[in-house]
Amino acid sequence: MLRILLFLIIISITTEIFAKNQVKVYYERTDFGYQIFADNDEMCPVSIKFEFELTNLEADSEDGKVYLLEGDKKGQYLFDVRVIDKGKTYRLGYRFWNNIGDVLLDEYDEDFEYYLPFKKSESYKLWQGYDGSFSHQGKNSLDFTMDVGTPVAAMRDGLVVKVEESNSKNCNTRDCIQYNNFIVVYHSDGTFAEYTHIEKNGSKVKVGDRVKQGQIIASSGNVGFSSGPHLHVVVFLPRFDDRLTVKTKFLVGDGSESIYLEEKQIYSRNY
Repeated sequence: MLRILLFLIIISITTEIFAKNQVKVYYERTDFGYQIFADNDEMCPVSIKFEFELTNLEADSEDGKVYLLEGDKKGQYLFDVRVIDKGKTYRLGYRFWNNIGDVLLDEYDEDFEYYLPFKKSESYKLWQGYDGSFSHQGKNSLDFTMDVGTPVAAMRDGLVVKVEESNSKNCNTRDCIQYNNFIVVYHSDGTFAEYTHIEKNGSKVKVGDRVKQGQIIASSGNVGFSSGPHLHVVVFLPRFDDRLTVKTKFLVGDGSESIYLEEKQIYSRNY
């Protein structure tokens, strides 16, 4: 009897940083059916989940189960798919979702003391704070007023996993989110930091670089969804359908105190 295999892959990426994740899913034939593997070319871990449409097949998995792929690693085994009756036709269909990081992670270092995202001996105004009325409703994001070309410092040690610096267009509506330039850094506790609106060709780092707290990583700009020159920063935990933005403590003044920043205040970094 003729055996039929229909193999479907539909990729859905639900991330707010507008860059496709470099994940490939494929199979190898076995005596019992197939083994499913994935290549993760991202530098950080990636979460992935599946939904199946199987005929005369059974998977050693279940709809919605989350797998965590190691960063920068190919040939990662996920699960088996077995033919139930080899004398009958069979059909394998699935789709999968993926996003950077561990989408199941809830615990992180809430007491970590972040550096302000600019050079020592400088001061900047926090124009929009957590849950701000202009564009931060329900989000724990921060906007610092900065002239174009202002050096941007890493708030925390980490691994650079995304860089977009090719855009130059801006406007004050969400239509321009697609033109955001940004750098995304992966932290040791599983959180990520995104530095957004950097100027065109303004990144000082590349994917795969490890950065130190206080290191200059970019120059600020006025690109993407931006009504004026500023730096947007956010720390978040990834999710498939969104991102969970988190509040962070910052060292201010001479570095002897760490606080949650307040909107419309001017902060100095003297450490």
